[in-house]
Amino acid sequence: MDFTTTTNLARNGKKEFDHGMKVVLYNNQDIGLIVGKDFYDAMRDSWLIEQLREEMREAKDPTTINLLKKDATNDRTNSLWLDDFRKKYAL
Repeated sequence: MDFTTTTNLARNGKKEFDHGMKVVLYNNQDIGLIVGKDFYDAMRDSWLIEQLREEMREAKDPTTINLLKKDATNDRTNSLWLDDFRKKYAL
């Protein structure tokens, strides 16, 4: 994985976007990821971009966030076994 800095982006923006992927560093911490056009085209053609957008929407969904918090604390109060779920929703 290649690395770049926010300073390099400001000075040589076009060159930094040429190809591949680069992690953007600021104060020795990773703050972002640059994806080159060739890599982006391949992801777009494979529908990976749409899948990533959907995952980001789900990650910000309040219901999903609450479920993950409950799961992290082993709170299974409203959980159903798979067989019970299938019966309840006739699947």
